[in-house]
Amino acid sequence: MSTLGSPDLTASFMRMQTSMQQGMQATKIPTAEHVTDEEKATLREKAKEFESFFIYQSMELMKPDIDSEFSGGYAEDMFRHTLNEQMANNVTEAGGIGIADTIYAELLKNQENRNATLAAAKAAGQAYSGVAR
Repeated sequence: MSTLGSPDLTASFMRMQTSMQQGMQATKIPTAEHVTDEEKATLREKAKEFESFFIYQSMELMKPDIDSEFSGGYAEDMFRHTLNEQMANNVTEAGGIGIADTIYAELLKNQENRNATLAAAKAAGQAYSGVAR
């Protein structure tokens, strides 16, 4: 496996992603009757943002292990953060490591429960308002 300082870092991440996806079963996305397409798109985007942030933080934690390979000073520290952020975004957009799918499924389930509860409460309120008192 190559180190972070090598030029084939993206290839290493892609190999890691492929092996992780092959070892994991696909996350089952629940059906959501009460969730709009707009809400689904927002939930998917937030799940991807979280996965990207998680990957970025993991890469930032690797910094002490790779400091010996870099010697660019302050400018390099600034560049490394940007590089890590872009690599995390690229890994996520290429399919990620599976975190976004799991988070999306849970967010979708929670949103479905919330919207179904609100719909039931609204129906109960309308039924109650129609009852003679």
